Amino acid sequence: MTAIDAPDAAAQHPLLVTTQWLADHLGDPRLVLIDMSEPVAYERAHIAGAVGVPHPWLKGKDDANLVMPGADFEALARRLGITDDSVVVLYDDHLNRAAARGWWVLERYGVPGARVVDGGLHAWIAEGRPLTQEVPHPTPGTFTVREHPEAFCSLQDMRDALHPAAGVQIWDVRSDDEFSGASARGNRRAGHVPGAIHLEWSRFIEDDAAHHLVPLAEARRLLVEAGINPEAVTVTY
Repeated sequence: MTAIDAPDAAAQHPLLVTTQWLADHLGDPRLVLIDMSEPVAYERAHIAGAVGVPHPWLKGKDDANLVMPGADFEALARRLGITDDSVVVLYDDHLNRAAARGWWVLERYGVPGARVVDGGLHAWIAEGRPLTQEVPHPTPGTFTVREHPEAFCSLQDMRDALHPAAGVQIWDVRSDDEFSGASARGNRRAGHVPGAIHLEWSRFIEDDAAHHLVPLAEARRLLVEAGINPEAVTVTY
């Protein structure tokens, strides 16, 4: 195992890397650093070597409610320079919301070991680290999609999870107003899935300039207090 493959010993979880780890590995030929911010934000400033994406939610062309299909993702991954032995790291400029989604899409389509920068661009800037507007032009990658169906939940899976015997808990990570139905946020109907437990995703972000994820013990406390079993099978939306 090379240094870039090894978990970041300073990170609080193997799915994360610190800004120092990233600074130490910038320029490594196996690193593919992806900025998941909106394109206009990426063009304004990003971490050196980072490639941008056409849309932070990686939506499909035929159905904007769903993530892009595997063939489209494979083409995008290759344009970003991803090969089967790349070490992929993601960040964004908005509390890592899009970076986390990007991580999930990579997980679904078989990109192994992708990680997220704890604090993202907020932490990088808070530490006075440099930014650039230079856009890299990576050598096209050779990545091949290997879809992991267990990494996503279909509508039928969600319907099945509504039955108590299924033993699945449903976690609604949206805002208070979306959960209560006070805000439809552009959706055709407001409210939440019956039986869903509510705990907004932003509660897991520290309220300071760096916006790191809260410590694992605090994250577990938040889950338990909301009535979410950290060990149970969970569907999130």
